Amino acid sequence: MIIKSSLQIREFYNLFLEIVHIYLIVYVHIYLNVYSPTRKNKKAIVKIYNDSHQLYGSPKIAEILHKHGIKGCQKYVYSIMKEANIKPKYLKHKIKTTISKGNDRKLHNLLKRQFNPKDLERV
Repeated sequence: MIIKSSLQIREFYNLFLEIVHIYLIVYVHIYLNVYSPTRKNKKAIVKIYNDSHQLYGSPKIAEILHKHGIKGCQKYVYSIMKEANIKPKYLKHKIKTTISKGNDRKLHNLLKRQFNPKDLERV
């Protein structure tokens, strides 16, 4: 191809840029969706999350990833969890505020009080 005028140079240059731009878009798309390390880490994070019965949050998952040798801080794990739309379940600790009725038989009347008096007006 012999280029004779500046118009042909511009057309050739624009065609070249379009081809390069298309290849660049395809390369970035394939790299980000298939070969990205984030995708592998995302699978690991979701696996740890499901193995914990969906209880672990980003701090605990980041600690487990660090033990396995995968680099990633809590903020990184949180962003991947947010992207994957997964949230941990928070357990509320239940506090017993009363003694169950089964313990009534074990309690003794040490002060020898009359809880069922014969007369209602007398103690």
